[in-house]
Amino acid sequence: MVLKRDDLTAELLSLWNASGHYADAAAILDTRVFHPWEGGEGKITGQYLLNQLHRALQFIERGAFKQATDCLKAALRYPDNLGEGRLPGQTDNDIWYLLGYCAEQAGDAQQAAEYYQLARQGGSTLDAGRYYNDQPADYLFWQGIALRKSGNPAQAEQHFRHFIDWAAQHRDDVPQVDFFAVSLPDLVVLDVSAQQRHQQHCLFIEALGHLGLGNVSACQQRMQQLLQINPAHDKAHLIRHALQSGIFS
Repeated sequence: MVLKRDDLTAELLSLWNASGHYADAAAILDTRVFHPWEGGEGKITGQYLLNQLHRALQFIERGAFKQATDCLKAALRYPDNLGEGRLPGQTDNDIWYLLGYCAEQAGDAQQAAEYYQLARQGGSTLDAGRYYNDQPADYLFWQGIALRKSGNPAQAEQHFRHFIDWAAQHRDDVPQVDFFAVSLPDLVVLDVSAQQRHQQHCLFIEALGHLGLGNVSACQQRMQQLLQINPAHDKAHLIRHALQSGIFS
């Protein structure tokens, strides 16, 4: 039943990517022909990106930087079978940063610097993305890490302290949701309150801020809180995998 429906397949892919079954997810993403559906824009392509990033991190853990680079470059284009194209202005900060890391580990300092520069591009808002074409807030985390790699440690520290301050200032905000708008990225729009989603977002931003400042223990604590509330938080699982891979050491 699940594999007969694109929306349920998207949820299965999320489960597999979050639980480390990357090869199983890749097999579906490589072969199934998907079709866009109202409210599901970005669901499949999002899982494709996550799958390539997780697989790249696996290769990085093994020191296989060429294979990791291949996965990351594959993430910069979407295969036709996914049914959607890339969005205008998509900055892919996570991909560019990891490409820079792989180039650096391979001894190509010039190429690494170019990739890190690309990882610094994009907007600056930490607000939660409401629609599939909004810039993911975690892209700003990769911007900050790239700033540090590019020789701007003071600017990077200021950047990450803003994460902590933002979470503290906005934790008690009461968000308003226009749930009749198109393309809200949820299978069931009203299954989780807007307030709960906002609390999850604040925990995530705070965790990223602590990680950027080198406070791994505080980051892990916030991530654990977040995953207790929402065990299916895709980006929390990605950041935990990145931590495990040793790229922030």
